[in-house]
Amino acid sequence: MNPDKLTEVEGIGPKKAEKIAESFKEQRQLKEVMVFLQSYGITAGLGIKIFKRYGDETNAVLKSNPYRLCDEVSGVGFKTADRIAVNLGYDMMSQERVKAGIKYILSQCIANGHVYLPKEELVKECTKILNVPEDIINEQIVALHLNKEIFIENVDNDEAVYLKYYYLSELYVAKKLIELSLQSFNEDYKEIEEEIIEYEAENGIELAKEQKEAIEKAVKNGVCVITGGPGTGKTTIIKCIIKLFEKRGLSVVLAAPTGRAAKRITETTGYEAKTIHRLLEMEYMPENEMPIFTKDQDDPIEAHAIIIDEASMIDILLMNSLLKAVAQGTRLIIVGDVDQLPSVGAGNVLRDIIESGSICVAKLNKIFRQQDKSLITVNAHKINNGEMPILNEKDKDFSL
Repeated sequence: MNPDKLTEVEGIGPKKAEKIAESFKEQRQLKEVMVFLQSYGITAGLGIKIFKRYGDETNAVLKSNPYRLCDEVSGVGFKTADRIAVNLGYDMMSQERVKAGIKYILSQCIANGHVYLPKEELVKECTKILNVPEDIINEQIVALHLNKEIFIENVDNDEAVYLKYYYLSELYVAKKLIELSLQSFNEDYKEIEEEIIEYEAENGIELAKEQKEAIEKAVKNGVCVITGGPGTGKTTIIKCIIKLFEKRGLSVVLAAPTGRAAKRITETTGYEAKTIHRLLEMEYMPENEMPIFTKDQDDPIEAHAIIIDEASMIDILLMNSLLKAVAQGTRLIIVGDVDQLPSVGAGNVLRDIIESGSICVAKLNKIFRQQDKSLITVNAHKINNGEMPILNEKDKDFSL
C-alpha cells in the first residue's frame, strides 16, 4: 500500500499513513509465512511465534537452517524442525541436523529423569534416531563441547555428556553445598544436651538417642540432611529444632516442594510452610521456559535457618535455584526419605547428597509411630531392609 495515496484520505496525515502502510505490509508478510509454515504441518499459534521471532526473514531462516528453531523458538522441538528440513530437501548429514539431534536426545534423557547420558549410549541412540554414522556424531559431540553447548565430564570412569544448563546447575549445587557446610556453629551450642532435656520436659516427650543426635547435628552445622523412613520421628525433630532456634531469637522458614507437602508440615508442626516456588517468589513469564525467581544471590531469603521437608522430590534445577537464594551464614536443614517419591524433573538430589559423604547426615532407623499400629509403616521398613512384609492380617491397613 502506498502511504502517499492514503494521505489523500481526509484525516490521515503522513505519519498515520506510514503506520497503516506498515501494518498492511506486516499482515501480508504474516499471511505469506503462515501459508509457508502450514504446508509443513505447523499450527497457526506456533507459526505466529516463529513469525514474531524472525519477521519477514522467516522463510530465509528456515531455508538456510531450520534447526535454529529448536534453540530460538519456545515450543519447536527437533522433530518439527526435522520435518521442515526434510520437506525443504535439507542435507540429512549436515552439521546443524546432527548437533540439533544430539541436543534433542539429551533433552529426552532429561525428560526421563537423568541429568546426563554416558557418551557411548548417546552415540548409539543418535545413530539409531538420526541414521547417521558414528564418526560424524562423535565429531559433532566434540564440536558442541568445544562451543560449550554441551559438557563432557568423567563420571565413574564413564564419559558423561550433559546439556549446558544441567551441567552448570549440578556444578553450582555441589559448590554451594560445600561452601555452606564449611560453616560451624559449635560454639553457640555448648549446652545443647541440657536444652534438649528441657524441651522434652516442657513437651512431655522422650526423644531417642538418634533423634537427639540429629537435632545436635542440625543446629551445629551449616548444612545437615536428616533422613529416615516413615514413622522415624522427622517431624518431631523439626519441631524441636525450631524451638531451639526461637529460644535464641533466630528466624526460621519452612518449605517443601509441593503444596500438599507444605500443608502437611504446617499442620504437623504448627508453623507456616511455603512451597519452594513461593519461598523463592516465582514469577510467571510466558516467553521463558524456565521459571523466573525473584529471590537469588542479589536478594537472598531472609532467615537464619531454612528447613526443607520432603526433599526427595527436589530436582537439580529447583535445588540450583534454591541454593542461589541461600546466603552465607544461613543454616540449611534438608529433611526427606530417599525411598519416597522421587523428583519429577531430572536428578536424584537427596540421594546424591547423602551418598557423596561430603555433607553432614543424620540417619533415622527406629520406628516411633507405633501407636496407630500401621502395617504400612512397618512393611515399608521391612521391604527396604529386604524382609518379607506382613500380609493380610485381620483388621489391618495393609493387604495383598
